[in-house]
Amino acid sequence: MNTDRLNRWLTLGANLGVLIGIVLLVIEVRQNNANLVAQARATFYAGTSDVWGMVAEQPSLAEVLAKELSGEELTTAEFVQLSAYFTKVLLSHQWSYLELPEGESAGNLYYLIGNFEDFPTLRWVWKNRQSFFKSEFVEYMNENIVDKK
Repeated sequence: MNTDRLNRWLTLGANLGVLIGIVLLVIEVRQNNANLVAQARATFYAGTSDVWGMVAEQPSLAEVLAKELSGEELTTAEFVQLSAYFTKVLLSHQWSYLELPEGESAGNLYYLIGNFEDFPTLRWVWKNRQSFFKSEFVEYMNENIVDKK
């Protein structure tokens, strides 16, 4: 009888150990998810900083942006430069849409609404390079950003 009782206690102890292990695993997975979201945020903001850094470090890009904002016609070289810049901006926003939590990525995208109105080259890039982007991002952008005024 003593061995039967001892086996029950050992089984109970083993089961409690498994249960505690599962609880600790759940806690670790949640912490890991939080860390991944934080890392995604940091990556997005580093990318955004790089995009703005391009404008700050390349006066010619800043001049082309100002020229388009004022409604002046761009040269072919300026158009190519600006379309490459806007492609990078949109790819950065696609990454944010796909990797950040939904509400956070939406907040990062809404500032683009005014840019679609102000920059014809951005509209051209979006219209002609949608094949560069994932279909769910294209659908989201068309429904919530591009067609909003």
